[in-house]
Amino acid sequence: MKGRYLIILVSLMIGFGAGAASAATTYTVNDSTGPIADFTSIQAAVDNAADGDTILVYPGTYTESVNVDKQLNITSTDGAAVTNVVAPSSNDRVFEIDADLVTINGFSVSGATNVAGIYLAGFGECALANNVVSGNYYNIYLSNSDHNTLTNNTVSNSVYEAIYLYYSDNNTMISNTALDNNEDGIYLDNSDYNTLISNTASNSVWYNAGIGLYYADNNTLINNKADDNWNGIYTWYSNNNTLTGNMVSNNADEGIELDYSNYNTLADNKASSDDTTTDYVDIILLDHSNYNTLTNNTASGAWHGIWLVSSEHNTLTDNIASNNAYFGINLVYSSYNTLTGNTAEYTINNDGIYLLDSSYNILDGNMISNSADEGIEMDNSSYNTLANNMIEYSGSDGIDMEESSNYNTLINNTAQYNSVGGIAISDSDYNTLTGNTVSNNGDIPGGTGDGIQLSNCDHNTLTGNTASNNWRGIFLSESLDNRVTGNMVSNNADDGIELEWSNNNMISNNTATGNANDGIEMDYCEYNNLISNRIEFSGSDGIDMDSSGNNLIYNNYFNNTNNAGFTGVNTGNAWNIAKTAGTNIVGGSYLGGNYWSDYTGVDNDGDGLGDTQFDLDGSNIDYLPLTGITTPADPIVVETPRNNAVYTTGTIPLNVSSSVAVNTWWYSLNGAANVTFTPYVTVLTLPDGEHNITFYASDTNGTEYASSLIGFSIDTVPPGNITDLVIAGNTSSSVTFSWNASSDTDHVELWRNNVYITDMYGSSHTDTGLASATAYNYSIRPVDAAGNVGNWVNITASTQIAETRSSSGKHSFGNATIREPEEVAEPEEDTSTSDTGNATIEVPEDDRLMGVESTEAPEEGEVEIMDEAEEGYSGTILGIGILLAIGILLIIFFIYRKKDRK
Repeated sequence: MKGRYLIILVSLMIGFGAGAASAATTYTVNDSTGPIADFTSIQAAVDNAADGDTILVYPGTYTESVNVDKQLNITSTDGAAVTNVVAPSSNDRVFEIDADLVTINGFSVSGATNVAGIYLAGFGECALANNVVSGNYYNIYLSNSDHNTLTNNTVSNSVYEAIYLYYSDNNTMISNTALDNNEDGIYLDNSDYNTLISNTASNSVWYNAGIGLYYADNNTLINNKADDNWNGIYTWYSNNNTLTGNMVSNNADEGIELDYSNYNTLADNKASSDDTTTDYVDIILLDHSNYNTLTNNTASGAWHGIWLVSSEHNTLTDNIASNNAYFGINLVYSSYNTLTGNTAEYTINNDGIYLLDSSYNILDGNMISNSADEGIEMDNSSYNTLANNMIEYSGSDGIDMEESSNYNTLINNTAQYNSVGGIAISDSDYNTLTGNTVSNNGDIPGGTGDGIQLSNCDHNTLTGNTASNNWRGIFLSESLDNRVTGNMVSNNADDGIELEWSNNNMISNNTATGNANDGIEMDYCEYNNLISNRIEFSGSDGIDMDSSGNNLIYNNYFNNTNNAGFTGVNTGNAWNIAKTAGTNIVGGSYLGGNYWSDYTGVDNDGDGLGDTQFDLDGSNIDYLPLTGITTPADPIVVETPRNNAVYTTGTIPLNVSSSVAVNTWWYSLNGAANVTFTPYVTVLTLPDGEHNITFYASDTNGTEYASSLIGFSIDTVPPGNITDLVIAGNTSSSVTFSWNASSDTDHVELWRNNVYITDMYGSSHTDTGLASATAYNYSIRPVDAAGNVGNWVNITASTQIAETRSSSGKHSFGNATIREPEEVAEPEEDTSTSDTGNATIEVPEDDRLMGVESTEAPEEGEVEIMDEAEEGYSGTILGIGILLAIGILLIIFFIYRKKDRK
């Protein structure tokens, strides 16, 4: 008896196991016009199938609404062109998927004009492939559905979005095509971590996007194409998305727009348009969007190339803005951004780069060329840094700063071949210009442009700049309290340095040589100091004064055919100070007046000061003219290249002069044969490495002179990158950094909140004097001995809360580190209603549906969720049944076994 029960138990268990492991079945469907099939409707096949089965559908037209509630593969045999599934009514979905692991492949889906053509709600790992879905309210709709794949579907002429993801994550869309839809082609609504690859979205109608992201984060868009839409790709309140290699073209508004979207990455995208006449066509627009990174993107052929509006802390690197109508790159109310290595070229009507009300930005190493107006223009923009930019062939000024653009720093920029001027600053104060090169600017011989111009500007500093072959070198108009120091001004078509209605300026240690008109001209100027300048070989006067008085002029070197000229009344000028110990400009032991090449007086006591005064005109007298060393020991004076200097450019001007009248100049470079040249005109182009040169001259009598051997080197390679930058410590008022630098680094620049702080030596530094409980954005970059700068490295650090004590002195806040929280959008009011006994939750309509007229509301406002008792049923019911059956059989077995024993 016991054996019989065991046989029954084992047989039942084998039966259950065999049922669980039975092979999948393939069913066929035909609408009675083709081969004999198992069913004439798809739904009938679904109803009779089991999980894992395949349903093959023959060509035909099937008018039905298919509810797929099992894990099935439903595939047409001959593709969407001949296999049509049409909704029975406009309110019926064509395919409603109510199970995981469903495949819908190769169908034409239409007729659901009030609902979705293909609908998933709460299911995943489904595949939709090779379908043509057209004319439905939504063509494909995923709600709360994750890990699905959409491949090679064509969706067109939808009433609303063509492909709509609602709270659906980790889905993949590859090679789908969205055409001629009334709303967005592909739309992600509160959907994260999705991947879109090689999709095409075109011809979405008015005010809609080819691809749209709304509160959608961490999505990846690669190699998609969006053209002829209102917007190509549009993100709204969407963060941490990556857009790579996408092509957006000929969209009516923006090619790519980020609106209130932060921490996104745009790389290698190409955005273009054929509309340069419509002022709202922009290629890449960031609107109230922060901390985004744009790298290697191309924006061309629109009104604006790249436009930032009220956007901060963005990084733009190596982008190209070309052939745009109004601005190549435009920053409006946008601060703390970094633009490095970008190209803005061939801007048709206006500026290459334009800053309006934008401050604390860094523009480093950008190339701006062939702009119709200014190369770089700044209006009411302060505390910006422009470094190492090349600006050339602009229709107006290379760099233009206007309307209270204050406290800006311009370092090592090159402005050349611009139609008007190199650098023009007006109504702006406290700016610093250092090491800039401005050359060949102005419509020479039209005479309209200056190398550097200050108009109505006060308290600016110009140091170490080179201005050559412009109309005028440096021009100050109605400008006060500026410092012009250590600049090289040569071979300009008019004056070297000109001051007009400008007072209280310091003009010192400049070299003005070979200028066609005056070395220095002063018109209606008072209370300026001209000290230790070298003015020679001027075509007219060394210094020319028109109605200018009360200026102090001493220790200057004048070697010109006519050293001084006067027009009008020029009284009160002082041409010397009292005899004072100190090395003067010609090497003498005392300071007094100026060196005049045409002074013929004597120096009987050998103090280097003339024994007789030098009368310039009736009211201008130098009482202590310099004699000192009237003929330098070395008759050839070499200004560039300098001995033992290291240059960061391979183009070296040969700037030499002589105290004798030279008939012919020549040089020998690196021991090679002699080459004739023209000083201040000839420029050598040399490779990196060490070089040496000797200069030679012969005077009109045939006497030859030689300079000493000048050794110098070229180093154009920036130092290696900073590594291992960390915050080593912090207090309530300081932050300590440590880092590793390459062996070719001389020092490291420290910038805090886009403002230069100091040069750091070694491998650590403490930044002090900070506010407590405050976050700071730091940028550092390496600089080598030649002055080459390496790449930026950024880090954010916060100071601690300052310790405070209660009145009893027993409580303190300790050493907490404060970080400002990210701004979180206030959640919308939940107007949904739910019934605990009902598996359906009604979600409020998208406000974009408010204008849709219909006697019945579209069903796509529904999100269907399985009841808790039903959830997971399809995946586990068989296993649960087997376990229950086994348990019952075991109980029966032991009951009968007990009876047998009795």
